Formats: sequence, structure tokens, C-alpha cells
Amino acid sequence: MSTDVSLNSDELPPFVPTPPAVEAVPDAAPPPIHPAPAQSSVPARKVPRAKAPARSKKDASHFALSANAIDIGNMFLESEAPPPTAHSRTESVDVDLSIVLDDIKRPSAPAISSPPAAPGPASDLDTVFTQLRDEASRRSATDVAEGEYRRAMVLREAGDVDGCLVALEAASRAPKLRFATASLLARLYVERGQTAQAIEWFEKAAQAPAPTPDELHQLLYDLAAALESVGEVARSLAVSMELQADAGAYRDVAARIDRLAKAQARG
Repeated sequence: MSTDVSLNSDELPPFVPTPPAVEAVPDAAPPPIHPAPAQSSVPARKVPRAKAPARSKKDASHFALSANAIDIGNMFLESEAPPPTAHSRTESVDVDLSIVLDDIKRPSAPAISSPPAAPGPASDLDTVFTQLRDEASRRSATDVAEGEYRRAMVLREAGDVDGCLVALEAASRAPKLRFATASLLARLYVERGQTAQAIEWFEKAAQAPAPTPDELHQLLYDLAAALESVGEVARSLAVSMELQADAGAYRDVAARIDRLAKAQARG
């Protein structure tokens, strides 16, 4: 229905602008907007227009004032709309920094070292051959020392003391024969009056393992006697006391200790 109103300028009073009165509008939800009805395919009928009733001067004045009125409802709708979300650059930078720090703090995976390569057949053979050579060398050295020791005994029986000494020194290089050869060398040097050399070989024999305790006791007894003969009172007394502690009442060791102690006291 059309509501067009035609107004004559003769019927309106002169327009006097007055400040619009803004009335407080209560907060209310905007009126619901109904969707426009769908256009029908049937042609619309022409409805005759009815004559609108004439408006009074008061209504005309009211429409004139409403033309400058402020749409407060639209203002509230605009103010209630949520502000657009702003994504600052700082947030993205913080996220990037956290990722970088996380990468820094994360420990790196330890490097996996490859296991040593297993020795091949060639290296195993080399090891076996090396052990065989070492064993053969030791066996040959022992065989040579035993041969020298047998030769020294033959030379001693033949009266060749010098040759016997040389053969015994060669045989003494083998640890297995060191006690026997060194003790025999020391006694041969005592027989020849070479006490210093005898003491040296007695001491070498004492450092080697003795075959039996009796042989060790005899060696210590002879060493103490050789030391006393050259005036080594303190050393002879020490060896004699060691012999007494190990062998007890061995031969005249007690008398020798008493004699050496008095000599040491006299100075």
C-alpha cells in the first residue's frame, strides 16, 4: 500500500529551525530485520491508490524536525561491534624466539662411534706367529743358558776357573739359573780372594728365588761372613739378624751377632 503524501507549500507554516531534542533512548535490541518476501511469479494486481488524509500543521512540523534527527540505534549497534583483532609483530617474534631457545636447549644426539673393526685372519696369524717367536726366543735363551751352565761345570772339573767364570756369567742371564750360577760365582771369587766381586754375586743370588730354604740360609751365612771379612760390620750384622729370624739357631749365627754388636758398639 503506498503512503505517498502530497503537501502544499501554502498549508505549511514557515520553518523555524530549533535544536533537536535528544531524548535518552533505553538500551534495547534493534528491531529484528525480516527477510524480504520472495517475488512471486504471478503478476501483481494493480490496487487503486487511496487518498491520504490531509496532515495538520503540527504533523508537518514534526516531520520536518525528524529529518535532522540522529539515528541513536545505529550508533549503539556500531559501538557494540567487537574491535578487530590486531596481531602484533611482537607475538610472532616471541614465538620465533621460543622456538630458537628450544632448539638451543635441546641436547644434540651423541655421535655414535663405529665399533672397532674385528681383526682379520691375517692379524690373527701375525699374533700367533709373534707369540711363537717370543716363546722360541725364550726357549732358545734358556737352552743357551743351560748349555753354558753345563760347560761351566765341565771347565771347573778341568781346572779352568777363568773359563768357568765366563760360562757362569753367561748362564746367569737366564732367570731360571740365576740363583745357582750367581751363588757359585760368589764362592769361586771368595776362593780366589776377590771378596768385592764375591759380595756382588752373593747379593745378586739373594735377589733370586732360592730352590730350597737351606740353600738360602747357606747363601745368607756366606754373605754375612764375606761382609765381616771386609769390615762391613753393620751390613754383616743386619744379614746375620735376618738369617737368625728366618732360620733360628743356625750354626754359629748367635755368636756372630754378639760379636758384631760389640764391635759396632765400640765404633
